Amino acid sequence: MSTSRLSVATDLLPRWRDLTLLIQRAADRPRWQRVLAVIMSLWTAGWILGQIGPPETRLSPLGVPGEVLAFFGLDVAQAVQTAGDFLAEPERRTVLLLCAWGAGVLWAATTERSQFPALLGWSSVMIAAEGLGYHEAVYRAILGMVGLIALLFLCSLPLRRVPVCRRARLLPRDVLSTGFTAAALSAVVPLLAVGLLVTRVCSPYLTRPPQILGPVRTPIRPEESTVAAPSADPEPTPGGEPDAPGAAVRADRPAPEDASIPEIAIPDQPGADHDRPAAARPLRPAE
Repeated sequence: MSTSRLSVATDLLPRWRDLTLLIQRAADRPRWQRVLAVIMSLWTAGWILGQIGPPETRLSPLGVPGEVLAFFGLDVAQAVQTAGDFLAEPERRTVLLLCAWGAGVLWAATTERSQFPALLGWSSVMIAAEGLGYHEAVYRAILGMVGLIALLFLCSLPLRRVPVCRRARLLPRDVLSTGFTAAALSAVVPLLAVGLLVTRVCSPYLTRPPQILGPVRTPIRPEESTVAAPSADPEPTPGGEPDAPGAAVRADRPAPEDASIPEIAIPDQPGADHDRPAAARPLRPAE
């Protein structure tokens, strides 16, 4: 019993090949969105790595660009401290909690064709983490995404045996598949910049299979091979034959009046006169 349940759960999970394909699809977006995704990827990766170490040295979301600007000689520590104190005030805790929960909803709304909600979700998480802290903001965002997917899954269970006819509806398997897709595309955002860099460096060293430059026609029968289409207005030759051998004649063009129509030999049908048996002859007596 446990083996069957494990096999069903394994079938619902996406394969590793599909997960790798989803990670590659994360970079398949418009150019302006790709530039924004790289900036967001570097920002979120620096923020996540900045949580390693003692609490006194951990970086806030606004502390990451502050450290970068300070490296280039721009002192923005006072502005970063002022913005952090403004968001950390107790009056704004409700707004920050809504940002954290809304980030999970934006992550759950991420699809292969629409990956911009993942970037908005990370932005909302970092705004919430500036006043709530890293763990509280991230955990609430993850709970918001998982809770929304679980709610849609529970709503799809009563309709799992109803056939899809004319209206779109929820299916348990499709809900889980879409949820895993959204989670993969959202989680890969901090690794997107590193992935693009590794892909660009390793791309010249990859051996790719040969590509087909044009359509290859392989007819099953010789008579099924296609013939070149005739020109828009072909002119007949004096002999009445096509200009080139193999040229096709348009079927919608009426035939000339003086053209002789060849007779087509139609085989005799059963029941014709010559198919009827002859009358019986009387037998001659033997001499």
